[in-house]
Order: sequence, then C-alpha cells, then structure tokens
Amino acid sequence: MPNYKKQVKIETSKSKRSVTKKQNKVAFIAIVAIVVALVILYTGQLHTNSTDSTSLSIVQVSIDNGSGVDPNSPGYSPPNITVVIGINNTVKWVNYDSMPHTVTAVDGSFDSGNLDPGQSFVHTFNKPGTYVYVCIYHHWMEGTVIVISSTSG
Repeated sequence: MPNYKKQVKIETSKSKRSVTKKQNKVAFIAIVAIVVALVILYTGQLHTNSTDSTSLSIVQVSIDNGSGVDPNSPGYSPPNITVVIGINNTVKWVNYDSMPHTVTAVDGSFDSGNLDPGQSFVHTFNKPGTYVYVCIYHHWMEGTVIVISSTSG
C-alpha cells in the first residue's frame, strides 16, 4: 500500500519552495525597476539650477532629434510656454537630439551649459516676466518662458 502522507508532504514542501522562488523573482524585478526609475529620474537632473521647489508640477520642453541640423525645425518643443509661480514654474529641458545644445537665457538669468544628447536641465522660475532663451550653438533655436504670478492684482 502506497504511503500517501509522505507523498503529500513532499509535494507541499516543493510548492512552498516554488512560491518562495517566485516571490524572490518578483522582489528582485521590483527592486531592479525601482533602481532603474531612480537612475532615470536623477540622471536627467545633473544640470539643475533650482533654489525653490515650490512648483507642483514640472513643464517639459524637448530638444527634438534633428534640431541642430535643420534651421526650419522649431528646435525647442514647445518653443513658447507660460508657467505660474507656485503651480508649474519648474521647467525641464531634455536633449533628444544627437548633438549638444544649450538653454541660455538672453538676459543671463539662467544657462544650462553644454547639454549632451540625453542630458537635461531644470530651472525653477520665481520672478514674473518674459524669459527668452537660445541655443548658443544653433542660432535658429529660440524659445520663450512667460512667468506669471499665481496671485492676481
């Protein structure tokens, strides 16, 4: 007569090991995903010029692929934005082009320095006004940030 108790006990033990292995794999994948997300988040902020973090959301401006070779391209996308202090007054420019660019304010109030492909620059605007910026390498690339106060009057 077969020993069913022993067979059930062995299968239960194997099931527990299988569940533990699956849990370990899921935990490992979750940790890797978190690490990758953190690297992506912080790598893009190597060029940060922000002293105030009161902005509730970040506005992104892209430097599209081909911007450095096509004078008919807008360069910065979108080229003109309006932000509100305390709401969305932090802007992040991301270089998706294959060549370096800059985000340089005409009035000298901010400058990204050299942004290699894949790099980004973050700036928080704390004073209302109109800020025109250019790429010092590509004269056709120009953008504008209009900063308004969150209080009216």
